[in-house]
Amino acid sequence: MANPRPSAGVKPRKRGAARLVRAALLVLLLALLWPGLAFEPYRIPSRSMEETLLPGDFLLVDRVRFGLLIPFGHGAHLPALRRPRAGDIVVFEHPAHPGEDYVKRCVAVEGDTVLCTGGVVYRNGAQLDEPYTKRGETGEAPAGQAADQAADPARDVLGPLVVPAGHVLVLGDNRGYSSDSRRFGPLDVRLIRGKVVLVYFSWDPQRERVRLSRLLRAPA
Repeated sequence: MANPRPSAGVKPRKRGAARLVRAALLVLLLALLWPGLAFEPYRIPSRSMEETLLPGDFLLVDRVRFGLLIPFGHGAHLPALRRPRAGDIVVFEHPAHPGEDYVKRCVAVEGDTVLCTGGVVYRNGAQLDEPYTKRGETGEAPAGQAADQAADPARDVLGPLVVPAGHVLVLGDNRGYSSDSRRFGPLDVRLIRGKVVLVYFSWDPQRERVRLSRLLRAPA
């Protein structure tokens, strides 16, 4: 007797998942072998950018756009293709903790007047439309997760201030769990490592499985 035929749709789903995983691995390989390391892989450890970026997301960071740091160049950079803009999601070296990389959203650039209160941002007198933000939560990060939070509600106030030349203001999308410019002030653009361009892989640490819906996704 012939073996029963597998139900319709099983093989296509498996093939689709396999193609996504292979594509993600190919992107990672290209990132690691790209001449001059134009792209760099990076993993999200904390909740500070929920729901835009989740713990367990693996990112590709474009290091060329804002001026590639020259290896062994004593802090020298190649010329930037452009300056950071409001809305860019950037990876940067924390100004108070050399060697530690953070990821946040740029909300203002040099010359902008900014006021942040109650998790709401006003730039040049106008309230920002920020549908990507998550509000209403504060407190300590869960056990085993990176502590990247502003637990003190008094620190949810910033400004009004004018962003100085050569600096930007960065905030986490999850305003209750983010240590950002509300704590350390305007960020020197020379500390920015690059712009996040792609989530190439995503692992759910709670359910211990791949988040297929997030693979090869450009964060907005």
